[in-house]
Amino acid sequence: LTMLFALSSTVVLLLLGYLIAGAVERHFEEQDMEVLSGKLKLTQHALEKAHSQADLDALPQQLADSLVGHDGLAVIVLAQDGRTLFATRAAEFPRTVWTTGDKRPLRGISALARTGIKGSRPLIVGVATDVSHHEHFMKSFRTTLWSFVILAAFLTGVLGWLAVRRGLAPLQ
Repeated sequence: LTMLFALSSTVVLLLLGYLIAGAVERHFEEQDMEVLSGKLKLTQHALEKAHSQADLDALPQQLADSLVGHDGLAVIVLAQDGRTLFATRAAEFPRTVWTTGDKRPLRGISALARTGIKGSRPLIVGVATDVSHHEHFMKSFRTTLWSFVILAAFLTGVLGWLAVRRGLAPLQ
């Protein structure tokens, strides 16, 4: 009876831990996507305001100025032929979540953006953010969570044993 109680409470605690860890991870992803969507819209808006090649040539400085203070953010603007029109330092965009050459985890999105220049082809805009701080937090969080689950499973086993022993004492 004690083992059944300990096992069932352990399963419940494990499921609860898994659900909580998943919810926290989704929260960070939603938070990152909100920031990325905002920067993507900012870049698209800046491109829409470019009505000449001179405006397009001034775009890198305008984007660099608008990204001051966003050190973990990477932005890249590519022409359809693959030429890089603007890129922050170490902007690498192979997929939605990836690790850079220097082992920094990034989460990113990309979209097409039109300029205000008539007849021009859309440009490709990619934005990504460093998620290493999220990964460090989640590692610490999981360690704490699973340690608590193990401790709680042990304690429920002991408490279950005490409850069963006391509850069955009259039968002895």
